[in-house]
Amino acid sequence: GPSLQRATGEGGAFLATLELLDGHHVIGTVPLSHPRQGALAGLCKTAALEWKGVTCRAFDAAADWKDNPRIAKIVVDALLHPSTSTPVEIGLQPSQAYQLKLESTEESAKEIRRLDLEDNDVVVVSGGARGVTAAAVIELARTRPLTFILLGRSPQPLDEPPWLHDLNDAAAIKQAIITNEFRHETPTPQAVEALYKRLMHNREINATLAAVTAAGATARYYAVDICDAPKLEAVIKDVRLVHGPVKALFHGAGVLQDRLIVDKTPEQFRLVFNTKVKGLQNLLQSTVDAPLRWIVLFSSVAARFGNIGQADYAAANEALNKLAQSEAIKRNGCRIKSINWGPWDGGMVSPALKKAFEHRGIPLISVKSGTRALIAEMDAASDDAIEIVIGSELPPSATSDRLESLPPPAV
Repeated sequence: GPSLQRATGEGGAFLATLELLDGHHVIGTVPLSHPRQGALAGLCKTAALEWKGVTCRAFDAAADWKDNPRIAKIVVDALLHPSTSTPVEIGLQPSQAYQLKLESTEESAKEIRRLDLEDNDVVVVSGGARGVTAAAVIELARTRPLTFILLGRSPQPLDEPPWLHDLNDAAAIKQAIITNEFRHETPTPQAVEALYKRLMHNREINATLAAVTAAGATARYYAVDICDAPKLEAVIKDVRLVHGPVKALFHGAGVLQDRLIVDKTPEQFRLVFNTKVKGLQNLLQSTVDAPLRWIVLFSSVAARFGNIGQADYAAANEALNKLAQSEAIKRNGCRIKSINWGPWDGGMVSPALKKAFEHRGIPLISVKSGTRALIAEMDAASDDAIEIVIGSELPPSATSDRLESLPPPAV
């Protein structure tokens, strides 16, 4: 990274990634051997934002196109003769080059239908007990009395201690923690903060379970790390025995470790990437024989555009997008959506990050409008778009990718 940025003043620099998918950035129906390659485009798009002056291009050449010398010439020409009008993402087919553009669609305003699910159908939700995913679960529960299996890394929720019942202010809660939990010692600020977060997570999980129940649905929480394949397999097996076959899968789990590319450690990248990608692959494997009607992935607008400080998050969510496209080809009768959410007013958007978005003029997605948009996407009768963008600096409507031809590649 530093070398590339220095080179911009010494004659120029470039970063290229090359995927061998379908030459369309997977907006098609060609089976994919390695959809995780899509992560490269997320990394490249973020580098394009962080490294001004470096020519960044994310190429996708059709995997069945075997004319390597011609592909190489097209790639090199694009890098050595860059145009400011050329997009970062370029799809390469033997006779045509492609770019992706967003196409607006109107949000459905009609009455919600059955969403292709029946009463009491089992819905497995990763990261579904807290944050925006929990809000989506609660809205779905109001729509249909489903059975929600919520998976998370937080411990099994317990009843709150009596001294905490009437407290909501963070400072008051932390003072009560010191008074009640550290009576015989002087705690470090880190110890108080850790216990505070654990208690707040516990409160949020209990609140989600109560809200789903109040809506007329059923909710069960399982404490499990979805990156641990054997333990996840055991949980899904238990769910099937107790509640019946899994009919829908929602993957909302995610973590952030925001740093510039040059400052990010492999461990930080691995944590963010694996939670999204390895977690999804484990969920798909554990439900490979399930009669799934729905797979809904909570991706991010960072995947579509890149985002400063989020190379790992952009890469992980682009891999999610391509895995969704791949699963759609393999799973007949299962509707699949990978929703590239803009920033929500809540969830992983901290108060500081919220101010940063406001300063940049980027509106946040309210919980009400976000959950309504999710239901509208699931309710769409004939929409076959798999990758969806909702919110961010875009108008408050759902948008999906379409292909647009570029000038034919040079021979």
